[in-house]
Amino acid sequence: MKKLSIGVVLLLVVLSYLVVRNQQQTVVKEEPSPEARSICYIWNTEAGDSASLSMTFTGEGGSVVNGFFNWRPAEKDSKTGAFTGTAGPLDQSSMSRTANLWWEASAEGTTVTEELQVVFGDGSAGVGFGEMRDRGDGVYVYADKSALSYEPTLSQTDCDDPAIK
Repeated sequence: MKKLSIGVVLLLVVLSYLVVRNQQQTVVKEEPSPEARSICYIWNTEAGDSASLSMTFTGEGGSVVNGFFNWRPAEKDSKTGAFTGTAGPLDQSSMSRTANLWWEASAEGTTVTEELQVVFGDGSAGVGFGEMRDRGDGVYVYADKSALSYEPTLSQTDCDDPAIK
């Protein structure tokens, strides 16, 4: 009789644990983190040029940025790779934010770390292009940030868009 009572108590404890665990998992599924969000952009021309940019924001105020940038001009070598960095606050005058990133850019079988600056907001994004220099350790940085060109303009798209992949 004593063994049966212990068995029933153990069974109730296990069942209670499973019910509580199931309820906790349901709550987690219903409440995704409000801090994480993704934004994606694309650009294409009839000549075959294309670019895609995906950015995921986490951290306090969405200040930590991770993502992927594909730059594929039709007549030149393409560069693709992941990046990480930070996004600044909203600039009220332009209603945009600037992300300062480090891009692991792969091209022609080699990968280098490059500085990358992206200005985004109001449904579009511009990636900073300009003269780069090796800072002495194999990492490439902008020679003059004030001379960057943010053309072409990438248009915001759904992150499930096949062009993003």
